[in-house]
Amino acid sequence: MIGNKAYCANRQLVNSSLMSRNSKLQIYRTLVRPVVTCGSESWTLTMEEERPLAVFERKILRKIYGPVKENKLWRIRRNDELEAIIKKTRIKLYNTLALPVLLYGSETWTIKARDARRITAAQMKYMRRTAGYIWTDYKTNAQIAKELKITPILDKLLEYKRNWIQHVNRMPRNRLPRAMKPYSPTGRRNHDRPLKRLLDT
Repeated sequence: MIGNKAYCANRQLVNSSLMSRNSKLQIYRTLVRPVVTCGSESWTLTMEEERPLAVFERKILRKIYGPVKENKLWRIRRNDELEAIIKKTRIKLYNTLALPVLLYGSETWTIKARDARRITAAQMKYMRRTAGYIWTDYKTNAQIAKELKITPILDKLLEYKRNWIQHVNRMPRNRLPRAMKPYSPTGRRNHDRPLKRLLDT
């Protein structure tokens, strides 16, 4: 497996006691994992093929995080402990990389029921895989959110909107966003559909 070669090439750095845990994780994410997952966009994996990848990842994480002291004895980390670490890392990546992109500019959105369903589905698709469930496990969105201790994305969206309104209210009255806030258009729209292109005028 080419991933083992990438790991063996960096084994001294991973096993070194002079490097911090974060530095070792950075080595794994930038030098080892990209080699293992090269071309994975077109893979069709079965459960038998996923198992060696999970074993390989857990082997490296055990080296990085080290053993655990329990009752004055040292032991290696169990699979469930490593899964908890992986879940925590994935949630951090979601909160720092995916969520800001997903809700970019949402302070001024007008959310309809259809939009709310699609946004929630985008969040739960990622969180369901993070929790290790598939659709046949019959886990509701509320159960997964409670297990992972995450805030529903619609609540986060409303929080963004409240923060933006409070920010506008603190602006001086001569600022354009503050002046436009109470604006209400006058007149009536035509009965036909609105114009879509400049050529329609």
